[in-house]
Amino acid sequence: MHHLNVRVAWHDNRWNGAVCLKPSSNSFCIDLDRIRAERDDTKLDRLAGKWFADLAPIDQPPCRAESGGFMNSRDWMREFVHPYSKTLKAASTHGHLKPTYIKVPPYSTFART
Repeated sequence: MHHLNVRVAWHDNRWNGAVCLKPSSNSFCIDLDRIRAERDDTKLDRLAGKWFADLAPIDQPPCRAESGGFMNSRDWMREFVHPYSKTLKAASTHGHLKPTYIKVPPYSTFART
């Protein structure tokens, strides 16, 4: 038997595919480095309650990378940018990599190692 654990960012209104109802009050998010680094509370509060599926990838909250869209009943798009694509030392090997958009099916999420 094999087990798969998926880290899911805490949500204040069930995991339903929408942005938290009070994103700036979600203190659990600051525990996760990537969310803390990208978090813009003013912007997040303007997005409160909106579906990930209705947001352009650039407007999605930082929890998109921590399964914040978990249990979404609708398809949504997620943008992936390779972490080395803009690193000068890796320009010859990774500089050509462009952002990739992935359609996330309903009730799906991403696992990472």
